[in-house]
Amino acid sequence: MMASGQGAFRRTCAICGGTEGDLLYQQRYVREGNASFLEGYDVVACSACGFAFADGIPDQQWFDAYYGMMSKYEDNARSGTETKWEVEKMRAVAQTMIPHVPNHYAQIVDIGCSSGQLLAHFRDAGFEHVLGVDPSPACAQIAMQRFGIQVNTGTFSNLDLPECFADVMILVGVLEHVRDLGQALDKIALHTKNGGLVFISVPNASRYAEGEDAPFQEFSMEHINFFGPGSLSNLMATRGFVPLAVTEDVLQVNLWTKTPVVHGIFCKADENFPLPFQIIKDTLTIGGLNTYITQCRSEDARIRNIVDSLVQEKKPLLIWGVGTHTLRLLAESSLGQANIVAFLDGNPHYHGCQVLNRPVMAPDVLPDYPNIAVLISSRAYQEDIATEIRQTLKCTNEIVRSRKQEPVKLWRNC
Repeated sequence: MMASGQGAFRRTCAICGGTEGDLLYQQRYVREGNASFLEGYDVVACSACGFAFADGIPDQQWFDAYYGMMSKYEDNARSGTETKWEVEKMRAVAQTMIPHVPNHYAQIVDIGCSSGQLLAHFRDAGFEHVLGVDPSPACAQIAMQRFGIQVNTGTFSNLDLPECFADVMILVGVLEHVRDLGQALDKIALHTKNGGLVFISVPNASRYAEGEDAPFQEFSMEHINFFGPGSLSNLMATRGFVPLAVTEDVLQVNLWTKTPVVHGIFCKADENFPLPFQIIKDTLTIGGLNTYITQCRSEDARIRNIVDSLVQEKKPLLIWGVGTHTLRLLAESSLGQANIVAFLDGNPHYHGCQVLNRPVMAPDVLPDYPNIAVLISSRAYQEDIATEIRQTLKCTNEIVRSRKQEPVKLWRNC
């Protein structure tokens, strides 16, 4: 791993080709058994252009396989139980985009469309030519069953569309996940018509500190690019896309989670939009990330105190959740020394995996462990999980919460 301070990258900057920059943070996860998890990465920022990204990660093929096999996005869609937050988010995104689409005959392509809910909003608004692309075969099936929308299974690595096919290309919550951004931008440029539009929404790294989530959650196993408005515009400019509008917002993702985002609308340059390629250094994102890191360390210290108490007590423990929060604590706190019996997680793709040689099981096995305390290792869904334990599973196990219990929030659209 790169030492602290400035040094050479192993992953070249996707914007300017830079190979040196600053190490901002080292994210670490435990990786054991047969689970398809990263071991961690370095959060770095390019000295030349200011773009921040994860360094020391596998190649794009690894991520393509991960999203195809380990996707967590189809489960709620399959049962039709998307939260009101998810439904509202897609509705709001559609309302932001629709006024910019030139006509109802436009060919719209949503890359990373999940179950097709966003495209359903477009179709319901009178846009008939909609097509989705997603790495999960299950998502493609759900999109057809629930919405009658065609979704092709694929990634940027094997994207199979005609040249200059799309009038509108949509990427919501996609580019922060892509290891090979150069390949992705080449494909976007190839398949978008001259003068066509690209809508992009990504988490806003320059304002992470304004969000609400578990500490260091923005440095997740899946988020490997950290865009500010400037770096997003710079990336699109490398393939001749003109920014028509770049705006910032904070989305209420669920009751306890807020995420700062950047929305960008870009036009593929043609004779009406000539664009001399120019990179303007992103000077805001590094400062924003440093503020976020400092903020996270304070909350992380509180959680580590809870973990230390559990280790000292040595009582048997079930841990509910094997996502970023848990795997980071197992690697960087004393949690791995606790008397862990097993892990529980609602994502069926994790069932049968092992972490620290303990099995990852479905939550419905909890009644078989009546006298074992449950550590809920999820900030966003802590109370939902507690309710499932008490009301759905009818279990009386002791519950240990990692997030402070707070007064119930009133739902609002940020």
